Amino acid sequence: INPLSMGAALKSPGKAAYKKVGSATIYIPLANLIDVEKTKEKLQQRIAPVEKEIAKVKENLERPGFRERAPKDKVEAMEQQLQDLYSQLESIKAQLAILDETN
Repeated sequence: INPLSMGAALKSPGKAAYKKVGSATIYIPLANLIDVEKTKEKLQQRIAPVEKEIAKVKENLERPGFRERAPKDKVEAMEQQLQDLYSQLESIKAQLAILDETN
């Protein structure tokens, strides 16, 4: 990445991926590396299927008597699947937020 800037008082660049490493934060500006609008479009298209799957798994888990009748391992697997789906959705939204930043 050129130019490379380092310092304590630097502002974070807009539309940048970042990672905290110890007490430092490393930013990688994305605007010149990816097509931001196309990437945002792809991320937005991923939201609906994940939300649909969340609704489906929740519906199964919330069905009257399901938790009592289903094998414990199946219920646990579905609960884990639901947590994974929520994590995916959170990740997609976080990526969109980074791409929407305008500093």
